Amino acid sequence: MDLIKALNWRYAVKNFDADRKVDPALVAQLVEAARLTPTSLGLQPFRLVVVENPDLKAKLDGASFGQVQPGTCSHLFVFACLTNLDEAYADGLIDQMATERNMESGPVESFRGMVKGFMGRLSREDQTTWEDKQAYIGLGQVMTAAALLGVDTCPMEGFDPAQVDEILGLCAQNLRPVLLCPIGYRSEDDKYQHQKKLRLPTEDFARFMP
Repeated sequence: MDLIKALNWRYAVKNFDADRKVDPALVAQLVEAARLTPTSLGLQPFRLVVVENPDLKAKLDGASFGQVQPGTCSHLFVFACLTNLDEAYADGLIDQMATERNMESGPVESFRGMVKGFMGRLSREDQTTWEDKQAYIGLGQVMTAAALLGVDTCPMEGFDPAQVDEILGLCAQNLRPVLLCPIGYRSEDDKYQHQKKLRLPTEDFARFMP
């Protein structure tokens, strides 16, 4: 599908067709799109939890203030940030980078110092905000990829993180839920698919500075 056509086609689905499942090959492509998300300093501070179990998805409706997208979607993508992202974690990724790129020690240690300097300047609150922003980049990448593949999505911030954590056991995996993204196919009964997409005109939205 053409990019702009796909972006006009997509909308935030409110009710999925519970009987239609996304092909595993397409799910794998969307997981890969999330994995390939660019992140600050390449630290990949979030993980993707893919929920297909119907019972778990139904429970997540309750954790989403009664919204039905988790229970009706084919798969639920949970973007969850690490709770143990520290210097040891960064060292592991930097060492992996050095090995896979066959880098000399000088540039590696220079980069290591920059990463640790950045992390050292962040308060716990600032680091959490920074991590969350990376997850949002992943969400956008997955939603765009899904639209190009003809798969519906819905970005969701409206949920109780504590309940989602309890249902999925994320804390034990050193994760905290940040965003939900149900994927699947829109129900014929979802009236929102017929509504005109409302956006500012390009001339009001974009500022060109020649």
